[in-house]
Amino acid sequence: MVPGTEPPPPAGGRYAGARLQITPSVAPFLAVGAASYYFPIGYQSILQIGFLPAGAGARLGLGALLGITAFQAQGASESSLGFLLPVGLSVRYSMELGGRWGLLFHLGGGAAVLVMGTDSLGSLAKMLPYVRSGLGLELALGRSLGIGLEASYEVFFESPYLIMGFTPGLCLSWRL
Repeated sequence: MVPGTEPPPPAGGRYAGARLQITPSVAPFLAVGAASYYFPIGYQSILQIGFLPAGAGARLGLGALLGITAFQAQGASESSLGFLLPVGLSVRYSMELGGRWGLLFHLGGGAAVLVMGTDSLGSLAKMLPYVRSGLGLELALGRSLGIGLEASYEVFFESPYLIMGFTPGLCLSWRL
């Protein structure tokens, strides 16, 4: 091997030996439905940590998710800075498309804390269930690093109106 060059991928695929994947991502949260009347856009950051079985081709992994979505809600009489703080489990199905490209699908859910700070009532916090699903396209930058585009749809089960949004984002992946 020539110094300064990347070693060849392991037999069976580029990420055949990877077991732990760490994926931070950032995205706008584009609210839809009733929530879009109060805030059209929020800003989201997610950290996913997953375990993938060794092997090449298609793989099914299980992991955990931790995130924050910040938004400025505007009601009839006052505005509020709000946060959604999801924590949950996720299932990720990924497959190699050939070369350095990969396709992934994910499904997850868990609990989220909704925090709102209002002038009239002060700070309010509430626990909500949530689900998210989506797909992504990833480009491997080396044996352990990748960059990708991911699109997800999220639903937070707030009563009486669901908080729903589309999150087109950018993610990095480290495989250890």
